[in-house]
Amino acid sequence: MKKGILGAAVLFGLAAGGSAGAVDFDRGADIGEVAAQARALRVNIEATYYREACQTITLGAGDNAAAKDLVSVQYADKTEEISYDQGGPVVSVVPYETGRFTTRVSITRYASGMYPWEKESFRVCALAGEVTFKTIAAANRYKSVAAITPLDGSSQSAAYELRAVGKLPMGPDPEGIKAETFSAGPGGVFSFTASDKWAAHYAGEKTRFTARVLELIYPDAQAGDQSAVWRRQVAQAQLELPAASGYRLDFLLGQVPAGYGYEVSLSFSRIGSVSTPAEVEAAVFPL
Repeated sequence: MKKGILGAAVLFGLAAGGSAGAVDFDRGADIGEVAAQARALRVNIEATYYREACQTITLGAGDNAAAKDLVSVQYADKTEEISYDQGGPVVSVVPYETGRFTTRVSITRYASGMYPWEKESFRVCALAGEVTFKTIAAANRYKSVAAITPLDGSSQSAAYELRAVGKLPMGPDPEGIKAETFSAGPGGVFSFTASDKWAAHYAGEKTRFTARVLELIYPDAQAGDQSAVWRRQVAQAQLELPAASGYRLDFLLGQVPAGYGYEVSLSFSRIGSVSTPAEVEAAVFPL
């Protein structure tokens, strides 16, 4: 048997209608004819299986709905003998496509109180007619209703309706605070200016800033070390300030090494109920 009769080629031999004697499933076919061709190609038509199809659907604060098609492909295994110059024939098992099942997924979301930077993610998977729905990241607790409706023998619709029943905090916008300038002054004072894009949403809450002096530890290339650059903390200082559209930040870090292999980073975290207190690195400057 030639090597060329693999994967998609077998599919076309059984399912497409382009060659003489091919079986066209769309027009109907005699099952005996299908079985005869399958036996000729060493195909086990009784042992078919599907592979799962998954999609992550992301909705921003201004999005209300989304739709995706999930195509779960059906396969069967075919055995093939491959002859080699040395030794006897080797039997290879090759999957080939025998059909497809499409699930048309739609999400309608009724969110509440989302902030402009927040995004929600949902994971939907289909394995033939079985559909699973999972929340990856959400700004709300939701009451959900699902409706699975067959469309024909090879497709279905899966409609999910989500209605918010309570707000949940999410991580802060990584680009919400922008460090604009940096300077190192006498006495080990490190100064930054920064702007806050979302200060109005954090009115009455605080922002914690952290400055760190870091030493960069480079791998020894001559010794064959392929690891990434490691950052070792040398000094750290923190400030906690009310949320504002602009900040002047002065950190007393003392006398620290400077020059090649050293840098200073500025990070922030939100303190309050709007966002989680996850720390975000806003900028890095060389020393």
